[in-house]
Order: sequence, then structure tokens, then C-alpha cells
Amino acid sequence: MSQRDDFEGFAASKEYGTPHFRVEIPNSSEGSIAIIEDFGFAEERSSEEKRAVLPKKIWSKIAQEVATDFNTRIKARKLPVGKWSLGTVKVERLLGKELCVLAWAIEFIDPKEIDQAIARWKALRPEERWWLFTMTAAEGGRFQNSSFGWRAALRSAIGGVIKEETIKKPTQKKRTFLNPELPLLKHAGLTL
Repeated sequence: MSQRDDFEGFAASKEYGTPHFRVEIPNSSEGSIAIIEDFGFAEERSSEEKRAVLPKKIWSKIAQEVATDFNTRIKARKLPVGKWSLGTVKVERLLGKELCVLAWAIEFIDPKEIDQAIARWKALRPEERWWLFTMTAAEGGRFQNSSFGWRAALRSAIGGVIKEETIKKPTQKKRTFLNPELPLLKHAGLTL
């Protein structure tokens, strides 16, 4: 087997027990996409954690952008590119972490705002995405922990769209603390 044959999905190793992510894509058009972290074999047993669940209509808006982003980097490593297909698609561990960051950021936003969220996600370097995953997973990385901590922060930072009409501009009162007729040093109690 050549090196290229050692991988499947999005650069996930075929080696038995290797940590990776799985994206479960159901046949049904109304189903939800599940993103599962598979920790491989630890102490001779498999363990996994469901990290995110996205409605298929949200998934369909990000799938191509994510595939393009991942495949650009996979090609640079001279590995076969991946594609999303029905059923289970394996994703290399670090790429899976990046996918979770985007999924967590958009899981509850208006579908019209997804393009901006993708642009913000793409503006992050891979290392920044990995760090965000680590911080988020430590406090709210299960799919059911969506309403607090870093998960909420990701939604604001990446998924949130600031609309001009919703921003209240503060009213500023003119305040004068110093008498403009007196020299500055005199106000401070200093004299030359």
C-alpha cells in the first residue's frame, strides 16, 4: 500500500484505533448531521464523544466551503482529497476540531448569516481554530452543552452578525473637568 492508500475521507488514517472525527450524514433530507470525536483506543477500549449536531439545511450551506478549505491543505500534503457523502465520513483529528469550531459557531444562527460566519472561520489560522476547540471542549464540548461558556462566545465571535440598526449609539454629554482658562499644571496643584 502506498502512503496515499493509508488514508480515507478527509485525510483520516485507516490505521485501526487511530483518533479521528466522524461526520454522520443521514439519507433523509430532514435528518441532522452528527459530528463525533472518536478517541481511538485508550486502554484497549474505544471511546467517543458526540460534539455537534447540525440540521441538514445548515450543513448544506457549509459543506462545500469546509471541503474546499480542507482539501486545499490535504492536497499540499500530497494526499487524496475528501468529499462528503451519505453515511459516515472520517475526518483527520485536527481537521475535525476545526469543523467543530464552525459547527458550534453556527448551530443556532439564522441561515442567512452563515456566509459571514464562514468568512470569519476561514480568516482564522488552523492553529487558532485548534486552540478555540480546546478551550471550548474543556467547558462545553458535548453537543448538549450549547448554551454557555465558550460555545456561546463562539456564536458571538464567529457566528454573530452585527447589524447597524441594532447598535445603540451612546449619547455623549459634554463634560468639562478642567477650567480651560487655567493652565493644566495649576489644576493638578502644581506650579512652576
